Amino acid sequence: MLAAPEVVDAHNKWTAQIDQQTASLKKWKEDQAKSLGRKALEQVDSYVLNACRISIQRKLKQPLDEASLAQQEGLQGHFLSRWLKVIEESIDEPIFIKLRDTAINAKDSGPGVADDLIKQQADELKGVVQVALDALRASEQPANAPALTW
Repeated sequence: MLAAPEVVDAHNKWTAQIDQQTASLKKWKEDQAKSLGRKALEQVDSYVLNACRISIQRKLKQPLDEASLAQQEGLQGHFLSRWLKVIEESIDEPIFIKLRDTAINAKDSGPGVADDLIKQQADELKGVVQVALDALRASEQPANAPALTW
């Protein structure tokens, strides 16, 4: 059975509308992911410091509620888990090697010394990330638009 031309037109319009809504939803999802990711990168020092603390607690076999820690520190559990993975895996980037070595050796230092060493490494990483974020923002500015500084 063939459909009437007006039914075919209505179906085509509906299909186009669904395609447009799907594209809009995909763009919104990507924008949200980018926004959340950048916000997490701006807090990289806090994520790294807490990931190192969790790693040390695990090595010492001390109990820790990671979800509560993330919530208490105002961090996203997903990103904290990813940073924990970076700290605990063998990644050959020099700054990650320093962080991992500091976290590994921190359990043998005292708690205050360990925190200071880890904080120093986290601050160094935050500086590197901030430079990268600034470069990314600059690359996203139109050529004739004034640069925004934060």
